[in-house]
Amino acid sequence: MQKRFFPPNLFNPAFCGLVLFRALAGFHAEDDKGMPFSLSLLVLPLCLQQSSRETLQRANRSYFLKVVADHPELLVGFGKRCTDVLPFTLEGLGLPDALRCGNGESGWATGSEFRWSAQNHQWQR
Repeated sequence: MQKRFFPPNLFNPAFCGLVLFRALAGFHAEDDKGMPFSLSLLVLPLCLQQSSRETLQRANRSYFLKVVADHPELLVGFGKRCTDVLPFTLEGLGLPDALRCGNGESGWATGSEFRWSAQNHQWQR
């Protein structure tokens, strides 16, 4: 039997949106340019899995890469978690149809040119 990473009640769109909003606001408090779109896709996979969340909370004074170096178990199954949670992340960001738009030319495939604007409360290029 395969271990489930996320309880289903964590996929409430309003809850996911709130978690993402808090992450975006926290990032913006540190960097006025805002969070890159690509980083926003990592928030839910890291925050919704209990063991990842607890590890990050215990090491909240350290750089993320150092935490991962000290706790390589954070990366076990991380790619699958990101893929599994992607539709909920996009819905939480207000982009429920983003998986269906374009072939990468629109920017949604990489998202590297998009940043959250706290002033306008929207994604901007």
